[in-house]
Amino acid sequence: MPLRPNQTFNLIVAFTALALLAEGALLWKLGNDQDRKVALLAATATTAPPLISATSPPLFTAPGVGAEPATGSSLGVTPGSSKAPAPSGPTPGLAPAPGAAPPAGSLPPDKRALAKTYFDAASAALKNKDTKVALENFRKVVAIAPDHLPTRLNLAVLYLSSKQPAEALPHLEKAAALAPKNPATQFELARTLVALKRPADAVTPLRKSVQLAPKEPASRQLLAQIYLAQKKPLDAYRQWTALAELQPRDVDAHLQAAGLAVDVLKRPAEGERWLRLAIKNVPRDPRAALLLGRFQLGQKKYKSSAQILSAAAKAAPAVYEIYPLLAEARLGAGDLNGARGAFQSAL
Repeated sequence: MPLRPNQTFNLIVAFTALALLAEGALLWKLGNDQDRKVALLAATATTAPPLISATSPPLFTAPGVGAEPATGSSLGVTPGSSKAPAPSGPTPGLAPAPGAAPPAGSLPPDKRALAKTYFDAASAALKNKDTKVALENFRKVVAIAPDHLPTRLNLAVLYLSSKQPAEALPHLEKAAALAPKNPATQFELARTLVALKRPADAVTPLRKSVQLAPKEPASRQLLAQIYLAQKKPLDAYRQWTALAELQPRDVDAHLQAAGLAVDVLKRPAEGERWLRLAIKNVPRDPRAALLLGRFQLGQKKYKSSAQILSAAAKAAPAVYEIYPLLAEARLGAGDLNGARGAFQSAL
């Protein structure tokens, strides 16, 4: 039997009441379930993570502070994760291997032997977690062999681990000069400059790091943050889009690119493209679908929004946040039964 006008009105009122109940349930659930991962993006995609602080841990690990004793080979560690620069342990073939002494170079035999003695003493101190003695001996090595890269890196890491970025900086600058093709060293130098509130000076080593390791996310992420802080959104956008193209499954890169395209550069079609690519590449991650569904709701594209959110609900059925939006989209499209089903799923 067809609905009479008052019945339709009553249904809309009922659905509205259910929507309020659903939102209340969401607030209660979020307030009482701190450990649950909320799939909805907590902040807009244009809000970049905060710049690295002086207390951020280093990318490479100081020998004896979570790694093996350092030695005479060069250091290199993959920079960071897709979300933010994170500490990393040694990578085979990149981190220093134990047992080597400072290089001979042009040192006379007596100084070479003395440097080796100090270096071995520093390594032994690190094994015993005595960072004070290790620092003293590494400084003595540098005084004798200033171009010894592992010692410079060890000093930098120890200073960074003790939250002394100013003391680490000269050693990182020297290490970057000694190993100009090491992207991890360039990146760590940039992070330290940012920690010392010198983001403009961090751009050059970050560009070098990006050039040397274009697929690594951390350098591009930090460079994009600096560009955004410098009010260069187009340069930031280029970093995120390059990362999204190089790492198709990096959802965060796609979200950041989409947010800048829509909210800052006023390119909604490009923003929608990045969100659709994220949905296609990682369908089980609902964040892109939630943002795209909400964006299309704002444009009153109810049917398209309902299709996107319905697919997201099938791919990630346990994500509560999908269903109130799906109900709103279906209600806007005139699908009252579908809206009721979405509300029931939410409740």
